Amino acid sequence: GAAPPSKLALAYTQKGAFGAYLGLSGAGFKSAEARAIYYGIDGADVAAKVTMDGAAFKGATVGGKITVDKTTKLTVVGDDKMGLKAGLAKALAPGVTLTVGHAVSAKEIASPAAHTLGWTLEIK
Repeated sequence: GAAPPSKLALAYTQKGAFGAYLGLSGAGFKSAEARAIYYGIDGADVAAKVTMDGAAFKGATVGGKITVDKTTKLTVVGDDKMGLKAGLAKALAPGVTLTVGHAVSAKEIASPAAHTLGWTLEIK
């Protein structure tokens, strides 16, 4: 017969309001990932994710994306290890986007050497 499934997922989305996801995997479905997103704030999306392996906590993130204007979006993400990341993406022309990013651990936020800056230019 067919092999038993090794992954199982359940997702629900209410268009324009919120979405939720629960994924189970591993032997006996003991690994779990839960995600949620909220679209109810005009111009912003807020999301969170938690990962477990059995009873062991494996990580969490929370973040959001804010529409600044028609061509500019700001993304901010924090994690359970106090990591903070932010990126500002600007559409310069059709198919051309410049993204400037920043990352730092909140534990070291006062140290200028702990901050990482970068950028990408995407041309499609």
